[in-house]
Amino acid sequence: MKKISFFLLLILNISLIGQTKDKFKNLFSVENIPSINVSTWFGFPAYFNKEDSEYEYSVAIMSTHPLPTPVYDVESRNSGPIGVNIDVFINEKVSVGFSYVNNRFSYNSKKDAINIHNGNSTTFNYDFKAKKKRYHLRGCYHFYKKENISLYGGGAVGFGSNFLEFTSDDNEVYGNSPIDMISDSERTSISSRFFAGFSYKVYKNFSALSELGFTYDKDAFLGLFRIGIQASIN
Repeated sequence: MKKISFFLLLILNISLIGQTKDKFKNLFSVENIPSINVSTWFGFPAYFNKEDSEYEYSVAIMSTHPLPTPVYDVESRNSGPIGVNIDVFINEKVSVGFSYVNNRFSYNSKKDAINIHNGNSTTFNYDFKAKKKRYHLRGCYHFYKKENISLYGGGAVGFGSNFLEFTSDDNEVYGNSPIDMISDSERTSISSRFFAGFSYKVYKNFSALSELGFTYDKDAFLGLFRIGIQASIN
């Protein structure tokens, strides 16, 4: 009787171990791994007006100099923001993830003034650099997914890291440079974003991506249009 009981118990244990093993394998099977979209994109700042921005910069430089002569050869460089999105699907329509944005721009100009030491005309150079990085947690609702097309909308919230620096060889007015022009209270800022977009599969797991959104940052609304490439990991 003891041998029969032991034999039955052994069979039961083997069965339970087999079921546990199958559940463990199913848990980490390919079908149960969530789908992930990784996107890299280039952004176009909406409402960016090169002439207006350069004019405002010129006025700011002239107002700080004892001789309000105009600046000239003003150049602005703005490559536009670039970034990466990572979206992890928790079901067929809902995804959560992370977004990183890196944006930078600069202004360069010249200004003629009189050297206070020798009375000669001197040309000074001015350089202004700004950088901004954003880190967002984001969520998307994919309300249309069919064949090669996906339409979605969502929101994101996070914070920004800000950098602002001014450099000039006009030491009599500005002293030693570079000058850190941003206060401690403005180095970081809370930001949020609302967006809508679509992706179109062009080859296997690769899609073209387009997204339009509005970011609220430092009491300002900023429009941004993004285009990029998306890779899907199933």
